[in-house]
Amino acid sequence: SAPPLPLAKSVKHFALFGNDALNPIVHGEGSGAVTPGHVTSPMQALRSQLGFPTTAWEDKQVPQSTVSDCHGDACISFTPHGSSGSAIAAVLKTAGVALVFGSTICGEGEDRIDLSLNVPKRWNGILKRNDLQGQDDFIASVGTAAKAAGVPSVGAIVTPGPLLTPWSEQLDALLVSFMPGQEYGERTTSV
Repeated sequence: SAPPLPLAKSVKHFALFGNDALNPIVHGEGSGAVTPGHVTSPMQALRSQLGFPTTAWEDKQVPQSTVSDCHGDACISFTPHGSSGSAIAAVLKTAGVALVFGSTICGEGEDRIDLSLNVPKRWNGILKRNDLQGQDDFIASVGTAAKAAGVPSVGAIVTPGPLLTPWSEQLDALLVSFMPGQEYGERTTSV
């Protein structure tokens, strides 16, 4: 079969998993923090590249369950972090590729607790997110389900440094970005 990267022009259903598809971490905190004028999420970039009109949930409004949208002959679905195995499998039944997103962060005064995607709960309040724990298990679940469905899978991870990837064998490709900045979405979803 064809390698999953670069994304094939023949792919018509893109299944995006994980909240970083809509609300990515693109910089560190403390003296490493940069306040970008805008951040292009992977979802926004992919929808733009495929000619989709904008929607309310596209602008960092993370849905609590799977949402799908089609435009012309292309479809994009989004499944949030922490979704069940059955929800993941249901989306993969019609997917041409699975893109799973994750991230970790550190900042001035607080190093990472380890080299995984385990983010201390303290960051939930700072980043106004509650989806930063359990990412390693979620990525493994998506990769395993994609293999079972025969769907190529790509992990897109943002990290400020070295990273352990216990789930890498479940994925067909891995793209790691080191604090990529405001155009992160454009670089992760080029079709």
